[in-house]
Amino acid sequence: MVNTMRAVAKAPAGYKTRAWGEAHVRRILSVSEFPADHSSLRCAFDNQNWQVEEASTYQQAVASLCRARADVVICDSHLPDGTWKDLLGHIAAIPDPPALVVSSAAGDEHICAEVRNLGGYGVLKKPFNVNEVQQIVFSAWQARSGSVAVA
Repeated sequence: MVNTMRAVAKAPAGYKTRAWGEAHVRRILSVSEFPADHSSLRCAFDNQNWQVEEASTYQQAVASLCRARADVVICDSHLPDGTWKDLLGHIAAIPDPPALVVSSAAGDEHICAEVRNLGGYGVLKKPFNVNEVQQIVFSAWQARSGSVAVA
């Protein structure tokens, strides 16, 4: 029997998608003032078709999104110069916007509901669990792009 969660988590690596037509590197923008968050995300997507870009502040994230398209943005719930809500507002104005996932040490029902109600994809609880990170990023990317992985 195939472990569905593992298959979903690993699906981006080497797969073709209907939206893109061929396998390519997808971009994650990690927005957090904590270097450990960036490092954890890089480890989660090591040897996969995902590139993790880093931004430590809201302003750096906006600049990064102006330079290059992201498929998924993972934003810490607290930033030194803005909030995830500010970033969500900026993302909403982008044509073909990336999915926003909020990371939080609390990860309680309140923030989960708020993120979903305001248009974000979901919440990742810190410290990160590799399988959970891979699953939510791939699911957020699929939901945003309408892509379906095919062999």
